[in-house]
Amino acid sequence: MVGLNKTKKSFILLLFATLLVVMPSAAINTTIYGDTAGFNPDLHKDTFTVVYSLPGSLGTDLDTSVTKYTDPAVDVIFMGGEDTFSPSTASLLEQAVASGKIFVVSNKNYQKFDSSLPASSKGFVEDGQYFFVTDPDTPLSKTIFSGIPALYDPKILSCWPYEVKKDASIAELEKLAHELFFSGLVMMKVSTF
Repeated sequence: MVGLNKTKKSFILLLFATLLVVMPSAAINTTIYGDTAGFNPDLHKDTFTVVYSLPGSLGTDLDTSVTKYTDPAVDVIFMGGEDTFSPSTASLLEQAVASGKIFVVSNKNYQKFDSSLPASSKGFVEDGQYFFVTDPDTPLSKTIFSGIPALYDPKILSCWPYEVKKDASIAELEKLAHELFFSGLVMMKVSTF
């Protein structure tokens, strides 16, 4: 830049400043409600920017601030707080995810989004989770569960040595698990003196 006059220097400086403002940011804008399921955004400040956060102790706080989570500038939503927010808030979050946001759900919050998640969580104990694919043919399910052998796949089913009963009771599933994993064990009653 030796020999350039003041006007040319100003123009180059202005062009550089404009490019900095117009260029997309490299950071991923993130919002957090409650916990982040073990992910620590502070360890990735060069990649993730937390633009809004609530402690997640009161669902009505999320109800009044849901627009901060559904803002078009937000890329990732972490949900791990109290699940007392309203169904309309859950619906707005589902719509935001349908528009392309990444949604990380933990705690009991998954129960509010069963209809939109590519899998459903059910359990044999209170708040227990049992994960299964609800619709294996959606593009999202195929992406998320690719490479995982599943009993809805006809190729896997043809190799599976046991009868597949999709409406099996817990007792039937326990019996199958015992046959699969513990069939060689002998059950003995141990008496104590």
